[in-house]
Amino acid sequence: MKIFFALIMLITCAVAPAQADEFEDRAIEMLELSNTIQPSLNLMDTMLEGMAPMMVQQMYSKVSCKGVSKEEVNGLVGEFRVRTVKRFGEELVPLMVNELRKHLTLEQVSALVDLMKTPAYQAYAEKTPEIMQTRQKAGEMLGQRIGLEVMNELMAENPKFQ
Repeated sequence: MKIFFALIMLITCAVAPAQADEFEDRAIEMLELSNTIQPSLNLMDTMLEGMAPMMVQQMYSKVSCKGVSKEEVNGLVGEFRVRTVKRFGEELVPLMVNELRKHLTLEQVSALVDLMKTPAYQAYAEKTPEIMQTRQKAGEMLGQRIGLEVMNELMAENPKFQ
């Protein structure tokens, strides 16, 4: 009987890592098919690109007295951007795989991968970044409009603010 339980434990321990690797492989395939990783990296890169002039100015004001040129600071900030986006990409995938692991089974991920390989889903995935960008802009405009309307209503209701 002890041998039977030992054999079951051995099989369980040997199969679990293989399933974990298969889950990771399928989850990564799912992330690639969903077209979510590259847009996230592009967004991070765009954000850092927008921050670069301010970063250069702040850093240069702190290190110019040490004989560091503005070109050297530009180079450092440029390398910061490249390395940050690279590291973000390297750490984002395992983070997303772990999150998927919390909520989905291997069978569910495999079924989603099969669905995502269809031409209809691929057409959707290809357009997702554009759809998200348009939705974000529309959401910002809607939020600004509603915020202005609500503030005007509140001010109209309160004579102190008229």
